Amino acid sequence: MVEPVETAPVPRRARFLTLGCKVSQYDAEVIRERAADAGCAVTDEDPDVVVVTTCAVTAQGQARSLKAVRRMAREHPRARIYVTGCGAALAPEAAAALPRVAAVVPPARRDELLDLFGGRPDPAPAIERRVRARAGRARAFVKVQDGCPLRCAYCIVPLLRPAPRSKRPDTVVAEIATLERAGYPEVVLTGIHLGAYGPPGALAALVRRVLRETGLRRLRLSSLECSELDAGLLEVLASEPRLAPHLHLPLQSGSPRVLAAMRRRTPPAGFLDAVAAVRTARPGCAVTTDVIAGFPGETEEDFEATLSVLTGAGVAGAHVFPFSPRPGTPAAGLPGRVDPREIRRRAARAEAVVAGLSLAARQAAAGRDATVAVEFRRRRGFLHGRTEHGFGAYFDGEDSLMGHATRVTLAEPFADGLRARPVAR
Repeated sequence: MVEPVETAPVPRRARFLTLGCKVSQYDAEVIRERAADAGCAVTDEDPDVVVVTTCAVTAQGQARSLKAVRRMAREHPRARIYVTGCGAALAPEAAAALPRVAAVVPPARRDELLDLFGGRPDPAPAIERRVRARAGRARAFVKVQDGCPLRCAYCIVPLLRPAPRSKRPDTVVAEIATLERAGYPEVVLTGIHLGAYGPPGALAALVRRVLRETGLRRLRLSSLECSELDAGLLEVLASEPRLAPHLHLPLQSGSPRVLAAMRRRTPPAGFLDAVAAVRTARPGCAVTTDVIAGFPGETEEDFEATLSVLTGAGVAGAHVFPFSPRPGTPAAGLPGRVDPREIRRRAARAEAVVAGLSLAARQAAAGRDATVAVEFRRRRGFLHGRTEHGFGAYFDGEDSLMGHATRVTLAEPFADGLRARPVAR
């Protein structure tokens, strides 16, 4: 029997495990801060409760989420487990049946988890909640929007987070000002569908206001649809050097026929036009994207068209998703299902093409100076962080650089980024 959240005892020690997108991570951080403010110790050692934020965007993400809940039950056999996130909305019964699960709380009811930890109630609408900091990160993510108005045939997210909501500009500016004072060199604006922020033109106005009213070193946008890349955003990209020269524009397929079946709004030619417009506004701007391999009905010719568009756009990177049907989406019932082995073959080939394009982009960046937001953990023995173009930079230096922005000269490609040398001060 799963107990109601409101009847549960107030925990003294809590662990948080978060899977999924940056929005889910942000939502989990709001709950973690409430727990800490209420005097609950946030710890991985002997917690009273474990809050697992799950993902449902792919079948693999859903399976990984349920596996994580089982792992938490094994590691903390006396703890009460609360399951939230998109996975909790998609399959609440499956989550509730797992060991030690005390409650399943979908995103629409996550205020119940805030109440679990006691403390002073927050009367603000959920979208207006904000975080003060996130320990151990050089980049802060600020959720400014929730919900998706689109109905792409393959995507489960609009069924789980359907109603678009936007955070007020005053709240966003105040939150970023707090993060700036906390020392963050970079903030990323994110949302379930960032381009649906406010009325038309509101996102560009928000970017201008943040950069005008704060001294933030660098602001970055997360994913945008090509159709939402309006004149205002292109103008602010061209005129604001503190806006990172990196945009993520989802393609999904290079075939007009497949895009129509996906219910996507931008044809391949429109994607290429958008990339050209971005690079006209901001020469050298890095563009990354998403593609799906093996969508129902996709032929070899369709797949080759996707590779052609990726190459023609000169993308700096891409997430390649093997198609996996999500229950309740139109794509789950489409005919022409591609053989799983063929899907894997196409995905592997697309990843190889993307790897070559990424290498070419990094080679072109070699020799340039860049600003790196240095993370708090070394990778491969080096200091590591992201440049303004989104490249990973690996370099030697003191730990005192962690959490700060520092200038480097990019050298040769290395691992998933480039080796670099600090610029002498």
